[in-house]
Amino acid sequence: MGEAGGLYPNSSNDMPADHRAAGEAIARGMVPLNIDGAYDPTNGRIVAVNIGISLTVLVWSGWILGEPNYTEQYLVNRINSDPAKNPKLQLGKIFNTADVRWDTRDPGNPYYWTANQMLAKQEITPAQVQIAWFYPFPLIKGQNGGDYSFPAHQRWTAGAWKESLRALKQVYPNLKMVYLGTKHHTYYPPNTPGAVQDPSQHDVAWSVKWLIEDQINGEPGLNYDPSKGSVVAPWIAWGPYFWSDGPTPRAYDGFHFDCGDVSNFLARDGDFTHPGKFGIEKEAGLLFDFFRTDSTATPWYYGSGSARS
Repeated sequence: MGEAGGLYPNSSNDMPADHRAAGEAIARGMVPLNIDGAYDPTNGRIVAVNIGISLTVLVWSGWILGEPNYTEQYLVNRINSDPAKNPKLQLGKIFNTADVRWDTRDPGNPYYWTANQMLAKQEITPAQVQIAWFYPFPLIKGQNGGDYSFPAHQRWTAGAWKESLRALKQVYPNLKMVYLGTKHHTYYPPNTPGAVQDPSQHDVAWSVKWLIEDQINGEPGLNYDPSKGSVVAPWIAWGPYFWSDGPTPRAYDGFHFDCGDVSNFLARDGDFTHPGKFGIEKEAGLLFDFFRTDSTATPWYYGSGSARS
């Protein structure tokens, strides 16, 4: 491809120290907010939400009870069952699934109105949201004029991520941190009409890599630091990375996503791309472990006010 690999700059999978330190400082500074977005140690909450579509919802909130792929090991259930969790931490559940109307680049798009109606039913206001997991891609109308070549499409998608992050900051004015992710390996049968085959699931990760690099390099359109000018975006970083070369274990951590991890193996209407029971357990497990161990997340997860390694 002629591009340097790694999730972060300099062909590394490790976050640069300065960017990590900035994320840790933001996490340490988080306080519970009331419905007006003001500090409230008694009634306030630190709210984290999911931004995405059905793939996001399944990992965050799981399948409906009674579905063949149902498991209790989805993220919200795991975190709410963790006795070490910060009692002020609340996970807001957004149940948006795919819809041609959605466009996360536009703060006035119906996606956000629908999401906020769902949060309101959980007694959460937009002013209380401080953390988001944004996965697996920005929701957009139109695709770079139909050019899907590498790297043109990935560069265009990085721009869509950027616009979406700025929109998120407008919708959720106290949003401080967003963890990004891209999709797992898919198992569509050959020649499935409309299927999004690999390597596209692998290649979209380049858009996230370049987006984060732009913020690290001081892109004004992604500024999160008030000392450097107007704050127009949250601090961003990779959350857990879900792609593997199918069943082949990754060299650095052994993670793999098998045929049995997608929904077609248990659900009558399986589509070979949504995570099934075992896929949800794998992906929610990675996200759960990330929030409990990453030094940019542990201050707000445990409420300790300090980063853990």
